[in-house]
Formats: sequence, structure tokens, C-alpha cells
Amino acid sequence: MFDLKKICDDSFFSQSWMKDFKVWKGIADIDAFGFKQFNNLLNHSELSTEDLVLVENNNFFVNQKIVEKVAPLKYQKLNKYNIIDSYKLNEVLRKNIYSIRIFAITRFDSNLHRFAQSVESMTNRHCDTVTIYSPKDSKCYLWHEDDFEGFAVQLEGKKTWKICRPGTTEEDNDFRIITLKKGDVMYFPKGIRHCAFTEDEDSLHMTFGLRELKFNDIMKAMATNFNLTLFESNLRYSSDSFNIDMLESKKEMSKGIFELNQMIQNKDFFRKISTLVLKGIEKGSEFISLPYDNSKEKYQFSNVEEIQAFPVNEEKTTIVFRGVSLVFNTNLIKAKEIIEHDIFSKEEFIKTFSVKDIDRLLCLGLIVEVNN
Repeated sequence: MFDLKKICDDSFFSQSWMKDFKVWKGIADIDAFGFKQFNNLLNHSELSTEDLVLVENNNFFVNQKIVEKVAPLKYQKLNKYNIIDSYKLNEVLRKNIYSIRIFAITRFDSNLHRFAQSVESMTNRHCDTVTIYSPKDSKCYLWHEDDFEGFAVQLEGKKTWKICRPGTTEEDNDFRIITLKKGDVMYFPKGIRHCAFTEDEDSLHMTFGLRELKFNDIMKAMATNFNLTLFESNLRYSSDSFNIDMLESKKEMSKGIFELNQMIQNKDFFRKISTLVLKGIEKGSEFISLPYDNSKEKYQFSNVEEIQAFPVNEEKTTIVFRGVSLVFNTNLIKAKEIIEHDIFSKEEFIKTFSVKDIDRLLCLGLIVEVNN
């Protein structure tokens, strides 16, 4: 979509990063997703009330009015009552001026998903996507500030932003006015007051919001992926009662903490563990309407420099890529040769690695299609 590495140069980090807004004009290649694709998504994809929000001037539409089946209040969280009815949605939009906000649109478009994955990998942060369509002469949200930083990409039309100077609010009447047109990219830091509106054109833009990893994320990844004493051992109990043996439990915990500390001392620890934490933009979500269904396609590994290979034993190797693990039924040397050189049919790939969801690996960027 745009070359994040190229635009984030030394001047960006010294002048703008975590400090102030910055705009790059016309740098995004966004022909693959615009009004047409957005409209198709609304009409032909299965969206839930958790995916889509209608809003105008901070006033939110009650989404239960546009679901396929209205449920009693106590059941409205159940999935079968949450699916948006596209006919009802269109009826509302014909009669009212609402902006449409869709969360995690990358689930429905493999190219956008791959780009968002690359943003995660480069920034070492979670990347959450939000796409907003606004009709002309409208305003989605009033003055507000975001609790995350990120990049906004203008996909179609244009949108005007009023942005307060750092450290000020709208009451100080000291703000800049920036108009984003198709292909423009804007960086926004967290905590700066702003509002956006349309004038004589409809607008479609997408934000890639960056959220810093928490130590809680790191600990969960370690507990899930490593057999550490700290996470595997049980508490110690008294032999003559139901009570916990505090002394023995503390000893076991101290041993686990020592082992954990030894692991953290490895210079590559945080790089490796962040790879496991960043498991994808939509954690655990399914992908919908992907275009990859041709069994005759050929595939090979991609982004080889990001693949980490670990020997399980003399006959098996595990590779880790952006939180996804695959097991090779071969040694480490042969596994690396396969990664760097081999080409597979879909059938061969599934058979070799026991992978059922090859579309997800395509979206992650672990493999790519190649010409027959």
C-alpha cells in the first residue's frame, strides 16, 4: 500500500514520531480498495454488530435495528442475532446521513491483511485497522483524541482534518487544517485533539492503529509456547492437610524465576518472543471470501528472513513465522533447503505440513503463489 520503511526516516523520528502529525502526499498505491470494493463488502460479506458501527456527530445508531433477526435484550450478545442484514442497512443509509465504521476490514481482503502484518512486524506493535466511509457534508466524530498512534490512508475522495497544536485543545482555537486526498498518508500520534469532516465529496479512509505490546502479552506467549518450570509446575501442598505448603511453593517459584531470567538474558529474546506475540491483526479470527481456491496453483516460502527454524530432534524441525508454527518431518539442514528453494502444489503442501488452512498462510505472507 505504501513503503512504511522508506517514509519513516531519521527526520520523521526526530520531528514527528510520538510528537506531531505528518502528511505524505500521494504516496499510497490504493487502487485495489475503494468505494466499489467497500460497497461489495457491505452487501456480500457476513458482518456482525461487532464489525460495523453507524455514527454521525458522535451519535451512534442502534445496530440491533439492522440485524437479520432481532433478539430479546438478554440474548442480543449471541452470534445468531448479531449478523447485519444488508437490506436493512441500505434502507437506513438511504434515509439518513451516517458514517460507516468497520473494524478489522483486513479479515476480508488478503492484500490489506498482508500489509497490516508487515506493519506489525516492522513496528513491533499490534496493528488494528479501522475503515471509515463518510458521505459528503458530514462529520463522524466530534473533537477527540486517540489512545494509540498510527497511520491514516485516504483511499477515495477527500477528508479535512482540524488538528490542535501539541499541548492545546480546541478551546484554545489554535489548530491546523489538513485536507487528505486519494493516495495521501498521515501519521498521527496519540493524545492530540482533532476532528475530521467531509465537504463536497464522499470519503473513504483507513487507519492502521499501533498499540504497544504489554508484558502481559509476553508472559502469555511464553506460557503457551515454552515448557518453563514457572508455568508448568504445580503449587506444593501440605501432606497432612488441604493447605498450600508456602515454603516449598516459594522454592519452586524461585527456581522457575531463575530459569525465566536466564532466558531473558539471551540477546535475541525480545525479538523472538515478539514474533510469537504478534500472531496476526485479527487474533484468532477466520478469513472470509479469500480468492485462493485454485488447486493447481504452486506455492513457495516467502519472507524467508523472518522465518525462524528450531530443531525438535534429529528427524523433525519446527519453524515459527509471525506466531504460526509448522513442523517439518526432516532435519534442520533439509528444512532450510526446502524453505529457500522448494516449490509445492497445494496438495503437496497440505500433505507435507498437515496444513488445512493454506489461505491463512497466504494472508500471513509465509507463502506466495508462483507461476506454473
